[in-house]
Amino acid sequence: MNWYKTAKDSWKRFYKKVKVDSDEIKSFLVDGEYVRDELSIEFALGGHHYVYDFIPEDEIWLEPTEHTRDIEDNLAHECYERKLMKYDKLTYEEAHSKASTFERDKREKEVKENS
Repeated sequence: MNWYKTAKDSWKRFYKKVKVDSDEIKSFLVDGEYVRDELSIEFALGGHHYVYDFIPEDEIWLEPTEHTRDIEDNLAHECYERKLMKYDKLTYEEAHSKASTFERDKREKEVKENS
């Protein structure tokens, strides 16, 4: 993906809307290098407001990958983690652990279904 940083918000492109419980969340593909250089060196693969306060509350940001399935799995991880932090009041560490297990199980199921 080519990124052009000359225009406002050119480092951020709309991906899709998702519904998680009562929340409608907009997801964006972002230039991860730009986010790390300008906003947080900690940003990697994806994030949401409950981890990175510079991300608007109703958005999830994802780094693009070569495969759409990886983007979808990362989006599922971020949605689940966000839900656990927002509604269940889990810490990032607790929510991330559960979201990683959720994502791993989702990926394993997809592999079995496609074998």
